Amino acid sequence: MRADEDGMQACEPGPGDGPPLRYLELTVPELLEDFNDSEFAAETDASVSPQSPDGVRWNYHDAGGVHRMMSPQLEFFTDIIAPHFAGMSHSTVVRAIRQLVA
Repeated sequence: MRADEDGMQACEPGPGDGPPLRYLELTVPELLEDFNDSEFAAETDASVSPQSPDGVRWNYHDAGGVHRMMSPQLEFFTDIIAPHFAGMSHSTVVRAIRQLVA
């Protein structure tokens, strides 16, 4: 999904032809530190390391090497999505993933 106005226009109808729904699973900077303490990280010998003071740029280290990543703050997504939906909620579903439903 492109996180812009065009992406919001492409929403599919919700259940029972209800209002459109948008579901995203996000890795956001404020949750990155928790990843290193997760069961998944221990089992896979993976880790993350912030590369910018705000945590938007970070590295993911796993058996495949170092992967340079970028994750905007949660507000980046909510500011784009909120005007297009009647309601929106978000919560942490596992240590490093935030679920956003609009």
